[in-house]
Amino acid sequence: MSQRIPIRELLKNGCVEASAPCRIDMGGTLDLSTFYLSLRTYRPCTFNIALDLRTTVTVKPGSAGITRIKSSGFEPSAFPLSQAPFDHPLGLMFAIANYFDAEGVEITIASASPPRSALGGSSSAAVALAAAFQAILSTAGAAVTPVQETALLAHALEGSVAGVPCGLQDHLAAAYGGIHAWYWDRESAALPFQKAPVVEPARFTEIESHVLVAYCGVPHVSKDING
Repeated sequence: MSQRIPIRELLKNGCVEASAPCRIDMGGTLDLSTFYLSLRTYRPCTFNIALDLRTTVTVKPGSAGITRIKSSGFEPSAFPLSQAPFDHPLGLMFAIANYFDAEGVEITIASASPPRSALGGSSSAAVALAAAFQAILSTAGAAVTPVQETALLAHALEGSVAGVPCGLQDHLAAAYGGIHAWYWDRESAALPFQKAPVVEPARFTEIESHVLVAYCGVPHVSKDING
């Protein structure tokens, strides 16, 4: 097997940017495997709408041996990947960087939604960062990663860092966008969801004129809720 070229080396010619949307939802919690596996007979379903509030991730070369992450709402942090703490407020982002062996890079995360506002911001950041690394690797000949695999990878990493069950619908909204119902009655553990579009893209503007999203200012930590 050929040795993979380091992410930092692939970035010598500039930076890579990726973004993913946040979402509003109805039927959350049913996307936790704790619930949908035991309720499969009833065909549990989650509905969500991706918002035009995107989390944008930029990856560029940084100091050799150090991975530095800056994110709106958090103190900037830098660690060698071998010492990066996954229980850190930015632990999920460090875990994703670790998965892709992205040492010596600087990651900037800019979110259009308020931090910890229950709109799926951490999941959209995870999907965007994974997609950015996958795009970087594709410049060296790696196969293009299917959207569903990016969502499932981000979900798996988030669950491993959180230490509690994590829902998948936030990652799906971030990866696919649009307005969907997600059914959790699949027998396949590898692909536990079924995507059903509810509104076609041609009607998004019409729907937008009837929806108002308001943030009450109370922060939300999904790890506490799911725990």
